[in-house]
This record gives sequence, C-alpha cells and structure tokens, in this order.
Amino acid sequence: NFTITNINYRGVMDFQNQSEDFCRFVDEFHDRLASANPNVIFRSGSTPVVYVLNLLLSLFIIAVLIGVAAFLLMSGLIWLIVLKLVFIAFYMPVLFSSLVKNRPSTYDPRNIPANLRPA
Repeated sequence: NFTITNINYRGVMDFQNQSEDFCRFVDEFHDRLASANPNVIFRSGSTPVVYVLNLLLSLFIIAVLIGVAAFLLMSGLIWLIVLKLVFIAFYMPVLFSSLVKNRPSTYDPRNIPANLRPA
C-alpha cells in the first residue's frame, strides 16, 4: 500500500502544499494506467464492507446518543442535553460528509471526480 499526498512535510509545523503538481501527477498516472490496461477499473471510497460497517457504527452512535438524551431528560439534567445537542450539531455534518465522500464507487479515469482532487 502506498499513500501519495499533495502535502510535503518540510519540518515541524512546516508543510508545503503541492496540489498543482499533485493533480498533474494524478492525471498522468490515470492516463498511463488506462492506456496500459483499458479494462482496469478505477475505484474510489471505502470498500463496500468497510462502508457498511461505518454506516452501522454511525447509526449505533446516534442510537446511543438518543438513549443518553432520554436518560438525561428523565434525570432532570437538561443542561447536559443542550450541551450534547450542540456537540451533535457540530459533528453531524462532518459525519454525513464523510459517509458521502467514502461511498464506494467506480469512475472513468479520463474524467476524475472533483471530490478526489485536492480542494
């Protein structure tokens, strides 16, 4: 397994963004690989098993949070419910964004999806 990134580590708290060069590399890599093997399948996201496990884990966490909210409501700890709702409101968009981004899919190597490129 190799990880290729658009960030170059130069030292402590010193990173160099190389998105432009990285995008050119990715385009050329896709072109050459597709030319060498026209039948190659390009995949993005998690594997289907990992995606389903992430989805189930997310649903479990939401169910636990609802259970904790019900317990706190019965205990009269309303301020903790408000604090928890703020926490949930902050992290839910991150969770849903991650689930959407990591959905298993295939793509055409000559038309790389924008979500696979650096922002």
